[in-house]
Amino acid sequence: MSPKQQLLCLMVIGLSITACQNTSTTSLETAVADSSLSYGPDTHRPETAKLVINTLATLYKSDIEKNLIDSFSRTFVFFEYDLNEDGRKEIFVSHTGSYFCGTGGCNLLLLSPDGKQITQFTVSRTPVIVLKERSKGWNDLLIESAGKLHLLKYDGNSYPSNPSVAPVFTMIPGDELPRLLDTEHEPFPKFSF
Repeated sequence: MSPKQQLLCLMVIGLSITACQNTSTTSLETAVADSSLSYGPDTHRPETAKLVINTLATLYKSDIEKNLIDSFSRTFVFFEYDLNEDGRKEIFVSHTGSYFCGTGGCNLLLLSPDGKQITQFTVSRTPVIVLKERSKGWNDLLIESAGKLHLLKYDGNSYPSNPSVAPVFTMIPGDELPRLLDTEHEPFPKFSF
């Protein structure tokens, strides 16, 4: 290996190590100031970050005041996606930390474009896979729970809150299907509330 190739290898290794160590959360001010923090087409907007922060602070106000939610549990990532083809994107919120997560998975929230809670999914793992099939005008979803993908259908008001009791999806979902909050394969900025 030439000295030039050795230097290139060392630089790649150094960048890889540095990238793996960057686990900091993104403040709202940073997100507003730096629009390069986007992941995917139109999925990360500063106004949505503000809306989610306010919604979570309101939803968990009592437990925050009692110091029941540690700072790590107060971090989240989100993804916007129009599930009902009304031209407005619903918001998926993925929580972290022991307050929201256990051995079976974590809580996920689905919020309306206005920040109202539609569904709180328990014992869930990301990504959320969006199917082309629809129920009551909303896309069907696949969410992993207990090591299996479960099919969730909208009932006119919400999706089932516990994926582990929904029907198991026995087929392999196609690669062309949207995978929301795929934190293992995509960088997502983290926010705190």
